[in-house]
Amino acid sequence: MIWLALFIGHFWTVKTFENIALDRPAWQRYPFHDTPWNATHAVDGRRSDLAPAGGQCAISADRKSIAEWRVDLGEVRNLHHVFIQYRTDNDASGIYRPTK
Repeated sequence: MIWLALFIGHFWTVKTFENIALDRPAWQRYPFHDTPWNATHAVDGRRSDLAPAGGQCAISADRKSIAEWRVDLGEVRNLHHVFIQYRTDNDASGIYRPTK
């Protein structure tokens, strides 16, 4: 009976994850000129408009082979997973398809 109670208790446990990068200091190599599309957009928690005009994307400069972005978490942290939301230009499939 105790085993059943432990199993049911584990089954109903709710697991949540905290965005530990939210509003933390961020930096990116080769930002897109001197525009509002800088690294701070990568940690602001907004993902409802993932087109350049939406002001929620960090965009790197053209013709660079390296895209590097960093966030200062303030301390050493254990991470369960890392989620990176890429620019989609609001395509319903969630895939960015650059125009030619």
